[in-house]
Formats: sequence, structure tokens, C-alpha cells
Amino acid sequence: MSQTRTVSTEEEAVYANKATEMMQEGKGSQALSSIEEGLSKFPNSAFLIEKKSQFLMDEMKYEEVIALIESQKEPTFELHVMKGNALYALDKKEEALSLYEFLKEDIGAGDLALLNDLDKTIAKIHLDQARFDKALELYKLVLKSDETCVESLKALWFIYEVNGNHTDSIQIHNELLEKDAYNKYAWYNLGHAYNHSSQIKKAIHAFEMALAIDEDYSDANWFLSITYKHHGDYNNAIKTLNRHYELKGDKEPLIMIELAECYLATENFSFAFYYASKYQEFEPESWQCYLYKGLCLVHFANHTEAIENYLKANEINPKESAVQTNLGLAYYHMGEHKKSFKHLLEAMDLEPDNLQNWLFAIEFLIRHEEINSALHLCKNAFEIFGDSITDIYKAACYFSKGDTINAYKCLELFDEITENQFEIILSISPALYHDKQFGGFYRYCRGNVDLPILEKGDQDLPDGFFDFE
Repeated sequence: MSQTRTVSTEEEAVYANKATEMMQEGKGSQALSSIEEGLSKFPNSAFLIEKKSQFLMDEMKYEEVIALIESQKEPTFELHVMKGNALYALDKKEEALSLYEFLKEDIGAGDLALLNDLDKTIAKIHLDQARFDKALELYKLVLKSDETCVESLKALWFIYEVNGNHTDSIQIHNELLEKDAYNKYAWYNLGHAYNHSSQIKKAIHAFEMALAIDEDYSDANWFLSITYKHHGDYNNAIKTLNRHYELKGDKEPLIMIELAECYLATENFSFAFYYASKYQEFEPESWQCYLYKGLCLVHFANHTEAIENYLKANEINPKESAVQTNLGLAYYHMGEHKKSFKHLLEAMDLEPDNLQNWLFAIEFLIRHEEINSALHLCKNAFEIFGDSITDIYKAACYFSKGDTINAYKCLELFDEITENQFEIILSISPALYHDKQFGGFYRYCRGNVDLPILEKGDQDLPDGFFDFE
């Protein structure tokens, strides 16, 4: 097999260069005419045949590419590669793979650059066929000689995301960084691996290193902000999301909804409302926009408009339990208790594995003195979730009906009752503030003299709820 080709004469080069110029100008038919004219004078010109093959590839005439190359007595290495590309484009991936592997054996270890190119091409076929182990092996081989190969590093990120072998990912990317500490893609991949391994400080450091190398590396900035957000550091998330907006502007509207969530979590409702509204300009059918605007409005004591937004969110996505929950809470604070309970139950039906939905319904029943129904829900919730928090609500039920014996029996099950759990009981049964026995029990459990004082709003169902996990 011939692996080289040269332009034999200046005249041959003229035809080839003219064809290239025409192709760059988008004059396809004229480019082909120039190639055909050259081939009429130089029928064995490998250079012109390659030009014609590339032209046909660009025109997606893959069968013609294969026919042309197979008509050659001794195709060049470049033509064989092009034939493999045409086979691949025709979804004849296994045929293409066989050809590439043959070419790899033919060139041996003499040309490392060619070997790397073939390894990447073969790896991509394995990747497309979900043969991740084989693809990973080849991409690692390429990175041994070219640790900055972007294609291979991006492929590694994808493979490790799929196979979940984050320990291996941490090891190989640290090895790459020992060779080149300025490899931003290796730092980026390492950030993901540490994140998946719950090594959050190291993940943040890795993403920050990628940004130190390239401050405009938007992918690293995005995942740094998401890492901060998912682990509750909303202020730093806001800072990095604003930086992301500087990099991307309105090209990525998703920034707006992420900012809205972060500002909601920090209870900055004015900014949350602004960014939810801004996202709505790009995605008018986003139920999240209406939900988040509603959550802001209830904190502005505008329940009427909040309900309007919740209803719009419900119209767009009637299967979202968070919308039903907040409709229930908003109607509760508007005094429309039948509607409230209907939506709280609907939230339970939509997401029965969400304990918080059950607790809202239980608390609603207690506050409406439906103690037996509340106790029944507590029993069912414990059978499903096995969470001891249901015993706290059972105790509150018994305290509300004056049955202190059963109430304390529920509390005796705990090795320790937290401050928050005492606050739940007091919020549901505020009469306990005047109960000396309960005050003594609290002092025994917590060692504090005075019962915790709740804000007025904490003595009722919340005025809006959203879980930002």
C-alpha cells in the first residue's frame, strides 16, 4: 500500500489549488470541473483523486467516494482513511473499524501522530457502539503521548460519567496533571470526578484551577456554580452564576432560573422574582417561573397573585407535586381550607415517596382538630418511611387532644429530642408553653431553662415551601 503522495508537476498543482479555491468559495460545480480537467491530464494523480474524494465527502456522496477509491490500483493511505470515513458515514461502522485497524497494523509504530489519529478514530467507533472499556483504553493510550489531546479528554469525561468509575478518573487525571499542571481539561474532568465522589472541597479547587488557567472557561465556571448550589453555598453560587452571565449573556437563559433558585434559598425575594420573570421572557411555558414567582409573592403577602401564578404553573405541569403543595399552602393562608387540603392530598398522590407532603397533610389535620385522621396518617407514614419524625407528629396529635400519657410514650422512643423537634411540637400545640410538666420535660431533655420562642409565622403551616436539593 502506498502511504505517500506528491504533486508531480506544477500544472497538476494548479488544478488542485484552483479546486481548493473554488471549494472555499462555495463554487462546488466549478471545483469539480477543475478536478476532472486535471484528472483528464493526470489520471493517476493521487493528489487530485484525494481532492475529488474530499469533494464527494463534503457533498455527502459516500457511495461515490467508496467506488472512486476502490477503482484505484494502489490507493494512498489518505484515501484508505477517507474510505473508512465514508463507510462510517454510511453507518457501516464495523467495516470502517476493520479498515482502520488494518491501517493501524500497516503503519506500525513509525508515525506516532498517525497512530494517535487512528486510535482516536477507532475509539470513537467503540464509543458510538457503547463499548466504553475499549474506547477508554485507546483514549488513555493517546493521552500517554499527548496529554493535552482535547478530543481524548472530552471523551474521558463522558465515559467516566457513564461508567461511574470516578476513582479511576481521579487517578488518571492526577497523573496527567503531574505531567502538565496547566491542563485545564484535566482539571475540569477532575472536578467532576471529585464531585461525584462527594469530595466537594477538592471538586471546587479543581474547577477553580481550570478557571485560573482560563478565566473564560465557561463550562468550568458553570459546574463550579452548580457545585456550590447543590451543596448549599448559595452566595458563592450566585457569584459564579453572575460571572457565567458575563461570559454567556442571554445565550444561556438557564442561568436565570438557577439564579432565581439561589436567591429564593437566600430569601432575597426581590431578586428571585426578577430572575424568574427574566427567564420567563425566554421560556414562557416554564412552570418553574410561575412557581418561583408565586413563592416570592406570598412573602410579599400577595396571596391572590401568588395563587394565579401557581394555577398557571399547574396548567403547564399538572403533575408537579411542588405546585400542588404551594397551592395548598397558599389557599390555607387565604382561609380556603377545603381547597387547601385538596391540593395537599394531590401533592401526596403525585409524589407519595416525599415524606414532607405527608407531614403537611398531617399538620393540616391537627390544626383542624381532626386528630384521629392525623394519627392514622402518621401510622401510614411510619409504615412507608420508617422515619421517627412521624412520632414527633403523633406526640403533637396527642398533646392537642390532651392525651399526655400517649404523647410522652411517643417521646420516650427517642434517645434524644432535638431543638427543632421541640419546635415542631410547640408550633402545633402552643398551649404547651403554659404546661409546667412539658417545661420540666424540656429542661430534662435539653438542659435549657426556657422553651424556644417561635416567630409568629413559625406557629402555623409555612407560607410557601420548596426543596432546593
